[in-house]
Amino acid sequence: MEVIVTDTGWASHGDENESAATKENARTYNYNLRKRLAKMKGTPMRPKNLVKAYVFAIFNKNLMPGPTSERNFGLFKPDGSISCDIGFHGLKSSSADSLLLPLKV
Repeated sequence: MEVIVTDTGWASHGDENESAATKENARTYNYNLRKRLAKMKGTPMRPKNLVKAYVFAIFNKNLMPGPTSERNFGLFKPDGSISCDIGFHGLKSSSADSLLLPLKV
């Protein structure tokens, strides 16, 4: 049985009533997700079945309606600068003359 986790992520900024939406929590969540996926193992009950995940989202969506957190799930801001550093050594801001490298676990 294949397991794919979709739309996973953590907001890096939110409204006053969204106290858990912080850069630190977003970094911790996404960094630990990356570490988990790098192990290339499944769940405890099915350790040989690889778990896949898709980060939601690559870019913050500054025009998204709703609470502030809804606009701050991206690893990058709309201008290409890094919103949430999750420990990828090749992750660089795409603003100015920087090169955006592919993300590898």
